[in-house]
Amino acid sequence: MSGGGGNDFLRGRLGNDVLAGGTGDDTLIGGEGDDFYQVDSLGDVIIESLGGGTDRITTSVNYTLGASVKVEHLFAAADAGHGLVLTGNSLSNLIYGSTQADTLVGGAGRDTLVGGTGDDLLIGGRGSDLFVLRSTAGNDRISDFDSLSNDRFVLDPGGQFTAMTQLDADLDGSTDDILLTYQGGTVAVMNGPASLALEDWNAWVI
Repeated sequence: MSGGGGNDFLRGRLGNDVLAGGTGDDTLIGGEGDDFYQVDSLGDVIIESLGGGTDRITTSVNYTLGASVKVEHLFAAADAGHGLVLTGNSLSNLIYGSTQADTLVGGAGRDTLVGGTGDDLLIGGRGSDLFVLRSTAGNDRISDFDSLSNDRFVLDPGGQFTAMTQLDADLDGSTDDILLTYQGGTVAVMNGPASLALEDWNAWVI
């Protein structure tokens, strides 16, 4: 279901809908199925309530989920052409970057942040968050990792990691940042200071 260049109102049905509003400031309502939303304007509004299926937004503009919007997956569009700021809400969100340098902000829920191949900034926010690391991703910065809040790293099984011990943690003497490296290349930077002992973080999942 597609809109045009104006401000459109699109409402899905009981099934799995695809809603693309177009270039105007659109209102998109998915309904009960597993719905796909395409966001192209900062003024787009998505209405999705609890029990409305497992839904996905792909956006080519900076986007923040509304406070009561239950959308599980928030993606930066691959063709955006520049880095985006994607922000979740108080629910549990999965937020994905693209090939650009994106900023992914989890919000207050139990969020999963997956940087793309660009050099991304990952901000979990409140809650117990998962930061997905891939050996093939960019040089990501994690701003608020906190093992006391049960934040965790996940080594992406689709990447080249085969064991936790393949990662090294080093202290950047000029900034007190923690550099996580794999085979000599930096895969993530954590704002320091923090413990250098990986086992102390209690945060690694294979």
